[in-house]
Amino acid sequence: MTIQAQRSEHPSWAWILANAAGFAMGGAIAGAVALAALDPLVGTVASQLSAAAALAPVSAVSSGLLGTAAGLLQWAVLRRRSSATVWWIAATAGGWAAGGAIAGTLGGFLSGTVTHVGLGMGVQGYLLGLVGGVVAVGLVPGVLQSLVLRHHVDSLTWSVTHLIALGAGFLVAFPVMLVVATLLRWSLPSLEAWAVAGLLMGTVFGILTWRVLERALATRA
Repeated sequence: MTIQAQRSEHPSWAWILANAAGFAMGGAIAGAVALAALDPLVGTVASQLSAAAALAPVSAVSSGLLGTAAGLLQWAVLRRRSSATVWWIAATAGGWAAGGAIAGTLGGFLSGTVTHVGLGMGVQGYLLGLVGGVVAVGLVPGVLQSLVLRHHVDSLTWSVTHLIALGAGFLVAFPVMLVVATLLRWSLPSLEAWAVAGLLMGTVFGILTWRVLERALATRA
């Protein structure tokens, strides 16, 4: 087989496209749900504890929806190349939901100064909550997914890769989303803003994670 033929059959494009589409669709759904749930909370929650209690389930549900969409399309690609079962979808959705619950809890205690849900701890608190939330959503799904991929890739390797890839995707997507949302006067969160962020994040995530998956699937085949 020629190098050109090998490249034409390379499945990386399918993985990248699946992540871009899954994150975008999941982001749109999650953004719409988050906007509807958060709007009544703005300016009405008096304490950090109450804010954490209110934001944790909202973030868990919205993140879980994003994870479900992403996990479904990821599995559609992986099942052709590995022994990944439908448990991949459950691991991804559950991991995103759990990570989202942690992110929501941190946001309730730390981010109220910016989000206006709870008292918050200034801009520094918002940034700290944002970083903690990204780490939670980056790490927990990767750990659960590694249980499904345990026959193909080392659990620590995949967990760290997932965290780094999601963090990199967030660093690309977040500022772009803020600029686009400001220019087009979109609410944050919103269906449109989170769809744009999801598209960018999923693309970066797909590019960075495929190399690890490719080596693992080729080695353990």
